[in-house]
Amino acid sequence: MSTLAEIEEALPKLTKEELLRVEALLRRIQRGQAAAPKGNPRLQALDTLQARLALDAHKVEAWVAAVREARR
Repeated sequence: MSTLAEIEEALPKLTKEELLRVEALLRRIQRGQAAAPKGNPRLQALDTLQARLALDAHKVEAWVAAVREARR
């Protein structure tokens, strides 16, 4: 599953407040006014998604295995 597909799958699970924060951040990014995040933004996005989906080590391993299998 692609990263975009995973994000699209996670969006409906967000609360109204979380969706409003995502929308506000996207608007700031579009206007070029987003504050520069500390560290790698891709890793931060992954950490946020991982926390939101409550991924533990077992779920992560299962996801990695599914991705590897799908790429074969």
